[in-house]
Amino acid sequence: MTEESKLISDARTLFDDSVAWTDDIRKKFKYNAEFVLFNKQWDKSNEAVRKARGRPALTFNVLQSFSLNVLNVNLSQRPGVAIRPADQYGDEKAAQLLMSICRGIERNSNADIAYRRSLINLILCGYSFIELKIKHKHPLSFEREIVISEVLDPRNVVADLSAIWSSRKPSYAFHVHFLTEKEFEAEYPNDNMVSFCEESDEIGYAPFDGNKCQLVDYWTRKKTDIEILKLRRVNPLSGEQESHVMRRDQMLNEGKAYLLALGQDPKDWSNDDALGLYLSATQSEIEATRQSYQYEVIKKTLSGDRVLSEEVFPGEDIPLVMGHMDLGLVENQFSIMDLISPLIDTQEMLNYSMSKLAEQSGKSLQSMVIGPQGFIPRGQESQWDPLNMKDRTYQEYDTAAGPPPELWNPPPTTNDPVPEMSWEYLQHISGRYASQMGAPSNEISGVAINKREEQGQNTSSSLRIAFSNQSIELYKIMIPLVVDVYQDHDRVETVNEAESSEILTKPLQRASQKEGVDLRKASWNMTVVKGPPFSTQQEEAVTKIIELAKLNPEILQIAGDLIVSNMRFTGSDVLQKRIKSLLPEAIKESERVTSDEEDDPQSLKMRLGELSVQNKGLTEEVEKLTQLNQELSSASALIQEKERIQYELKQAELQLKEKETEAKLATEKTLKEEQIIADREKFDQELEFKATQNELDRRHELERIMLSKQAECAEDSEITPAEDFDQQEEIHDV
Repeated sequence: MTEESKLISDARTLFDDSVAWTDDIRKKFKYNAEFVLFNKQWDKSNEAVRKARGRPALTFNVLQSFSLNVLNVNLSQRPGVAIRPADQYGDEKAAQLLMSICRGIERNSNADIAYRRSLINLILCGYSFIELKIKHKHPLSFEREIVISEVLDPRNVVADLSAIWSSRKPSYAFHVHFLTEKEFEAEYPNDNMVSFCEESDEIGYAPFDGNKCQLVDYWTRKKTDIEILKLRRVNPLSGEQESHVMRRDQMLNEGKAYLLALGQDPKDWSNDDALGLYLSATQSEIEATRQSYQYEVIKKTLSGDRVLSEEVFPGEDIPLVMGHMDLGLVENQFSIMDLISPLIDTQEMLNYSMSKLAEQSGKSLQSMVIGPQGFIPRGQESQWDPLNMKDRTYQEYDTAAGPPPELWNPPPTTNDPVPEMSWEYLQHISGRYASQMGAPSNEISGVAINKREEQGQNTSSSLRIAFSNQSIELYKIMIPLVVDVYQDHDRVETVNEAESSEILTKPLQRASQKEGVDLRKASWNMTVVKGPPFSTQQEEAVTKIIELAKLNPEILQIAGDLIVSNMRFTGSDVLQKRIKSLLPEAIKESERVTSDEEDDPQSLKMRLGELSVQNKGLTEEVEKLTQLNQELSSASALIQEKERIQYELKQAELQLKEKETEAKLATEKTLKEEQIIADREKFDQELEFKATQNELDRRHELERIMLSKQAECAEDSEITPAEDFDQQEEIHDV
């Protein structure tokens, strides 16, 4: 088995086990969603029998109105998240900047859709998910952005619920998504279309028909060991000791960056030299070291037979944020509380009782036929069965069985208490009022309606707590991603508390340039901001004054004009003038004196004299501060000059070392070249000697042959002069 096959096999085993552990809550989502959203509130067999007999099977879906009411209340009072610095690396301005960037991300992502979907799923089944994605702004851009995305069906996510049960971070998660055949071929043209899993009630269904493929995004969160160092240095401006913590690998990267800046190759330097260079450049000392850890998040997209893609996700948490109500574990099955399940039986009872009431009011059971035994003709039983449910002008009977049958009219029915009891049970179990569940209400004024809504807002506290915790967890994951993704952006869109947007230039770089601020190391505290929502500051002012008036009604006598001035309705300016005319004389006199002082030249002259004295005192203070600043600047200049001299000395040492290295290399190169020349000359001499020796040997051989020939000629006395001449020529040729 290959490593890839083993990975897919292990992932599928973990996936199947996680689905089995959460089987009950997955089935509950499907049942509750069909019950509330699709009005499937009757048992199929019972509904078929009633319809076959002509009896009504009505559905009064009050749970849908209840769900919408709870949804709208929680959306209108959606909890906000406040960010506060938790250590010395962050400050309030940086926290406000990060908060404004997060609001900009919410606006650009249409995060209200994701929040609404999350609340709907929390109401239906008690759990939901919100996903954080990182993508490029457009196909031709290298800049990335964060997107808050909805998860339509919570069954598509298979999460590590055991982590929630044991109060730890999830170590894995699966997100099932479906692709059509054309989408798969366009995205993965070189891979086979093999599904990782099949459609079922446990993992949800695709929103389309036809040939499709089920893929999963397999998220893992793994722990890796690191070494951290506590560094100490003297602040050149304040002269105080400062401490900060860095990872060893970060220090190595910084040291290598210094080497590159000095024109050196980091490969020629050891890790200890790089660390020493960083410590020397920053004038730091190692105070303590220890072994620590960090988490790495990896996303793998799996099909049935291959790992289609793999990427490392920035941050240390899986970006699938789960919101859940109270969680329970019984016999290896997780169970989650929700708002719908306790109301289902009462809703079914209401449907049955209302159907029965409609059946009686429609006179479906008009009368009962009583006759002697056997009066119904054989073969006509099917015609007599619905006699009391359908209007007929006549009906045949068997005369041989006796006299005509008698019609028995049932006594008039009394009021059925079941519908009213059902409404009471629904209100008691849900904690909501009938008017909040779709029933008629007798409140006709705006104040009474608002009061009734306020009374029902405290009935879904578990839902609000779950959604608040999900919002906090979302921001805890999003803040580090904001620092990582938007750190190098030149322009970042922000949204302030007044919901007005603004484009800032390099905001995170500027925030990090402040002394002591390091957004990559900073930790943040997240808190939920509760309270009624205010779309405008005028609305908030009106609410605050009215709340004060509840504690002290006399405030209305002196602040009634302020309340009306912050209201926007026809004739508010006229009403404000009339209320202002009824103010006590003391307040009128005080406002009149203030107005006269503003218009009286003598008062203005006196005020100008006072301001002149204050200005003189402030000028003296400014001069003192300026002198102090100059002294500090001189000290700072001396410190900077010292740092410059030390840096130049370090540079000179590096240059000297570089020149020594170059000289050594040049000497070695010269020696090698001289050795090569000497070896070449020796080789040429040996070749020349061998050639000379061969030539001498050849000549000695020729002389020997000539002497041999001459001896032979001398011995042969019978040779003619002509022959002798030929032999001499032959010898000469040889």
